[in-house]
Amino acid sequence: MRQPCVALFTVRPAWSSAAPWIVKGAIGREAPRADSNAFDEGPRRVAAGGRLEPVKTLDRFGRHVPAAIAACALACSNATPAESAANAVDAGIDGAGGGAGDVDANEAGVEGGPVCSADSCGGVCSRGRCLVTLAHASSPAGLVLDSTRAYFTSCTPGEGGAVLSVPLAPGDGGGAPMTLASGTGCPVGLALGLALGGATLYVAGLTGGGIATLPLAGGAAVGVDSSADPPVGLAVDSANVYWTTQGGAVMKLPVGGGTPVALATGQTSCTRPVVDAANVYWGAPNGGTVKKVPLDGGPITLVTTAGTVTDLALAGSEIVFASGYTLGEVGVDGGSPTGLGTAAGAPVLAVAVDDTSVYFTSYGSIWKVPLAGGEAVALADGQGAPSAIAVDATSVYWTNGTGGQLVQLTPK
Repeated sequence: MRQPCVALFTVRPAWSSAAPWIVKGAIGREAPRADSNAFDEGPRRVAAGGRLEPVKTLDRFGRHVPAAIAACALACSNATPAESAANAVDAGIDGAGGGAGDVDANEAGVEGGPVCSADSCGGVCSRGRCLVTLAHASSPAGLVLDSTRAYFTSCTPGEGGAVLSVPLAPGDGGGAPMTLASGTGCPVGLALGLALGGATLYVAGLTGGGIATLPLAGGAAVGVDSSADPPVGLAVDSANVYWTTQGGAVMKLPVGGGTPVALATGQTSCTRPVVDAANVYWGAPNGGTVKKVPLDGGPITLVTTAGTVTDLALAGSEIVFASGYTLGEVGVDGGSPTGLGTAAGAPVLAVAVDDTSVYFTSYGSIWKVPLAGGEAVALADGQGAPSAIAVDATSVYWTNGTGGQLVQLTPK
């Protein structure tokens, strides 16, 4: 049943009070809400002279609409997975969020933005960008990229899961994914249960539990850990593979094999981990924290608190994370989080970064916001439960759980 529009206005939580949020930049950034018990008419930002004003959002024709109205439209058009499957997904992929009469607007995009040519796109135009379905699969989830191919996981309930691969260039066989390996378990989804290390893929949950490896060209999955504690997500550097577990552990194993080592235990809950040259970082969906531990083990350090943390990514010396309806940012050394923005009143789900921007999913839409601060821009809408997201030098990619697509949007 389609949810009433009023839901987003009456139940949307205000900015978390678990830690003092800082607004990134003075102009164009959303302001924290002090009236946490009041009805929320939508996010606000600091305008010139310190004046608070409602955040404006662009509709698919490039017109400004109040964020609260945009949130209502999103709720009405993407209320349930079943409705997304029946209506939103195919419309979003085949029609870029609109019918045939919307093509001109989608080709032009917004004023000053990219322009898409339907004749040369190879897919459909969405907000001035080219939207292409690279592959179809059952409930695609985890996603990583190399220079020529995308690797992603798939799961058919009751039948098991698979790791698949497809070229990044649509003309090189996009739409016909190659199955690299299959197993009895469903690989981890939103936590990106797939990481890329050299010429080997590491996948969490494919064999029913634990971590397995397989060659990029395909072959039998080889288990490297068979712990009874199911994995949540994983990351790889040049020396080790790291993963978090449902039981609240952070684990490490050399890429060449060996005995798993627990870097942290007893955590209330864990997101997928991310790593840099010094530490492993993870969020706590239930505990509302970001923590870190040295790669070689040592004391666990609290980086920040933020109400809830459901996904995160590293951007140099900054950690970007999803916290309910807010996209947050904090330095790896810790401190108060910075609010980068929201998705017009909808939750922030999966996040990815490049050198200048953060890309994130939210219900049926994909968003982009500058790391330096600025207004969030919707890149695509009408998607079916987008989950995993990744970027390369030219494009942004995501998986649609409802409708079963791996999608590419260019330019990013």
